[in-house]
Amino acid sequence: MADRERIGERVRALRTKLGFTQAALGERGGLDRTQVVHLEAGRNHCSTTAIRRRLAAGFGLSMENVDELLDGDTPIETLHARCRVDESAASTGGEAA
Repeated sequence: MADRERIGERVRALRTKLGFTQAALGERGGLDRTQVVHLEAGRNHCSTTAIRRRLAAGFGLSMENVDELLDGDTPIETLHARCRVDESAASTGGEAA
């Protein structure tokens, strides 16, 4: 599997574990929904600091944690536990109630 595809699967796995739609993750992190779609499909990569910062904001993670997400060595469950997400935002697909 290509590296971009593996990264995309991990981004999708964490997003769905949090209960976010692609649009909600994008909104939280300052990404367009299309950018999230492309990241998850492996058509775009996360090599720029700006994209990694936006993922960090969207997931409520530190930059170090985003690097762990992209490296693929840290289990999704571990990263999920580190996410700083408002429970009301997670339960409504990213929109605060």
